[in-house]
Amino acid sequence: MIQKCPETCPLIEHPEVSFYLKRCRAQESLIIERGNTNRIIFFLYGDAIINSEDCQNFKVEEKHFVFCYKEHSYNIDPISDVDLMIAEFVNPGSMCDMGALFKIYKSHHIQYSFQALPFNEPLRDWMIPTMRLLYDEVQCGKMHESVLETLFGFFRFYYTPEELSNFFFHLLSHGQSFKQLVENERPKAKNLNHLAELCGYDINTFNTMFRRYYDGAVPYRWMQEQKSKDVYKALCETDLPINVISDNFGFSGTGQFSKFCKRFLGETPLHIRRLHYAHQRESNIDSDSD
Repeated sequence: MIQKCPETCPLIEHPEVSFYLKRCRAQESLIIERGNTNRIIFFLYGDAIINSEDCQNFKVEEKHFVFCYKEHSYNIDPISDVDLMIAEFVNPGSMCDMGALFKIYKSHHIQYSFQALPFNEPLRDWMIPTMRLLYDEVQCGKMHESVLETLFGFFRFYYTPEELSNFFFHLLSHGQSFKQLVENERPKAKNLNHLAELCGYDINTFNTMFRRYYDGAVPYRWMQEQKSKDVYKALCETDLPINVISDNFGFSGTGQFSKFCKRFLGETPLHIRRLHYAHQRESNIDSDSD
């Protein structure tokens, strides 16, 4: 007979960690909405296709597992019947494990891409008692928290730093939102591909996430608009020669720079500077007359 937790246990109604088994039939989609919990999905049997902000038509084979970040949505379409073990959690593992993961993340330059990691022998050993708990429907929140801590310990000791840094990229970079990341890296970027690289994404994933976080804005157009603001500031707030400003912003020559200014600012660089100075003189005269 399986003993149950007392009904007074607060983790019954508000569990922070939950493991469970799920079977999806072929062509029966599993839709994971954005929410408050992260998920690690273990494909025990069967293959599937995943679509998300992270990936398009990504095939996951059985005996592999994937990480689903809480701020993204995922469509999982089984190719055949699939048996899954799913771990849902708010905060991962112990502080010891997370500290080690953060150290790995900070010491590795990661260009993120969605991936599935394979089961290895230690992980399969971890699964044996975990599956027993799930088959017996043991719902103890404390035990599930302990199982999660053990799982992250297995990750840390039996998977490489490169694998973990990429696999948990979103989790490890959660302290800096995508928009903050883009704003911080944009001034260093030579072009859109370089910006995606600096932010740690391949260009396709970056474009998809950008449109989501920037309300459908086109990344290239947005970059040009931000660049035009920086150019305007350099023309109006510095005394740098126009050819120097052109070089600083990576233009091949003043002709290309002038075309850029006409397109995004409506005037040539020289005219923009003259208009600014004229407006400034008028403001000074008005101030003196007062």
